Amino acid sequence: MKLRNFLLLIGVVISSSVFAIEPIDSYPSRPIKIVVPYGPGGAADQLTRIISEKLSNELRQAIVIENIAGGGTIIGTDKVAKALPDGYTLVLCSSTSFVNNPIFKTNLPYKVDSDFVGVGLVSASPMVLVSAPQAKFNSVSDFVRYAKENPGKVSYASAGNGSSLQLAAELFQAQTGIKMLHIPYKSNIEATQAVLSNQVDITFDIALSSVSLINASKLKALGITNLRRLAILENIPTIAESGVPGFEINAWYGLAAPSGTAPEIIKKLNIALQKVTKDKDLKIKFDQLGMELLSGSSDTVMALTTKERLSLMSLIKTRNIQIDQ
Repeated sequence: MKLRNFLLLIGVVISSSVFAIEPIDSYPSRPIKIVVPYGPGGAADQLTRIISEKLSNELRQAIVIENIAGGGTIIGTDKVAKALPDGYTLVLCSSTSFVNNPIFKTNLPYKVDSDFVGVGLVSASPMVLVSAPQAKFNSVSDFVRYAKENPGKVSYASAGNGSSLQLAAELFQAQTGIKMLHIPYKSNIEATQAVLSNQVDITFDIALSSVSLINASKLKALGITNLRRLAILENIPTIAESGVPGFEINAWYGLAAPSGTAPEIIKKLNIALQKVTKDKDLKIKFDQLGMELLSGSSDTVMALTTKERLSLMSLIKTRNIQIDQ
């Protein structure tokens, strides 16, 4: 048994050495894996598959998507943190995994700042403030008025403590002065179902996830969390233009690699990714999904992460939001 373990260790060392001495000019010489720390079919999975198809063409190499859901993105993200830094394993990072979790989860098995290096931003996903069709309010201003007339009796659903849905609702309360009861669920889907069944008054849902329900009149859209209206929901005003000036909060996604990945590899990946995210046809496709393409150097991932952590810590202090211990 000891001999077997020794041979396995030798195999790992040899493999690591082979990958480490691969000439940069030949990268990528085999398929690249992108770990999506969410289940298949959701917004994150869909956008990754769309992007990876274009990225594969730019890099002239196959890209394999591996969904590793669980732990609120922690399990999949941790796998990439511990992967070989050879450029062949990337992770779809997000405001949840790089901003929210390091603050709300004090026992993370990895450290974002030291275990990852950014590849580039991919997209932003605005949210929609939604209610059940039979709700007594039909706009953001209606809802704010209703909430002020019923302090503490209005409830909102989220995907749990520290989720983007909760943070959007807390920011909304901070900027409008209303008070709502937080009802946490295990996922975005469960939070939306709670609103659909009229168990909870409102939630902030990812636009991509809620568009079909809004169009089918199963959900009532009150406002968009973006500063600009969405092409796919052009008749729905932004919250900022509905009496809450400057209100903006979006979920964002990017690509990251394990720390130690060669700068030349990161640069090659970033150049390819920027070409993809500036593609006009892809922009139209993302508009139709209720998402916005983002672009920028590899440094933009960590710069945005730092900026949003500071904003989040300020919100936590203002709203006295609970952090898991």
